[in-house]
Amino acid sequence: MDKQLLADLLYLEAIAEQQSFTAAASAMGVSQSAISQSIKRMETQLGFPLLERTTRRMRFTPQGERLLLGVRKALGEIKGALDQIHSEREEGVLRVETFATFGMYWLLPRLPEFHKLHPGIRVYLNTEESIRPAGSSDADVMLRFASAPPSGFYSQALGTEQIFPVCSPLLFQQYPDLSGAQMLQQATLLATANDGSDNCMKSWEQWSQRAGVNVSKDIIYFSRTELVLQAAQAGQGVALGRTYIVADAIANGSLIALDADPIPAPFTYYFATPYERADWPKVKKFRDWLMGMLVA
Repeated sequence: MDKQLLADLLYLEAIAEQQSFTAAASAMGVSQSAISQSIKRMETQLGFPLLERTTRRMRFTPQGERLLLGVRKALGEIKGALDQIHSEREEGVLRVETFATFGMYWLLPRLPEFHKLHPGIRVYLNTEESIRPAGSSDADVMLRFASAPPSGFYSQALGTEQIFPVCSPLLFQQYPDLSGAQMLQQATLLATANDGSDNCMKSWEQWSQRAGVNVSKDIIYFSRTELVLQAAQAGQGVALGRTYIVADAIANGSLIALDADPIPAPFTYYFATPYERADWPKVKKFRDWLMGMLVA
């Protein structure tokens, strides 16, 4: 269907809505002659009259009525689609993608507060350890802990963390006369064997060098950071914790921070979203809430 015919059909609907050529022209922002020419053009192209005009009244022919019905049905479907798109930007499901450790230990426990503030938005949380290229994910928001913002996205830095040793109170009580630094030389240490996307410290050796603290050579390795933290809470050894990841465990007493000096994490938290969704109200609401929570 050509563009001219689409415009003519809109003029036809305006005539039906306004019940006069003059009012239709005013509503559409064109001249009355443009409206008249539009109807004549369609009648010539279609091969049948659309309107019956007299000096006193105007009415649609049966063919014109059927065409008008089709036009209004199509416009209604278009409006419905636009309303749905607008609604999806405002509220509904918000797809958030992040790495498992942050999602499990920090974001998930705090989502009820976001839902309470914005009951029309429901977060669908997905964990993905790698940073997927722009266009390969259907996520509205991606949260990453990385050395640089993800390329191909609208990104905003959210903040960074401190890295420090943590252990269970039960394990800490087994070394009553030692400082945190001394305890690290004797206790079993816990670490991840792989360098995952959220594992900013590859080994205790690197942490030891940066912190200037000697550590034990007795290390138990796990495949994931979540397992390391679970083992630490179970009293199996000392783990390296990050500010946000262990915040709740420290608050509820299942982990304690040793008095060894913390060091800054080399990575930064980034909020990322496709450029075309950066101005969506539900995306902006989640970003603003997230920034407020992380700063707090």
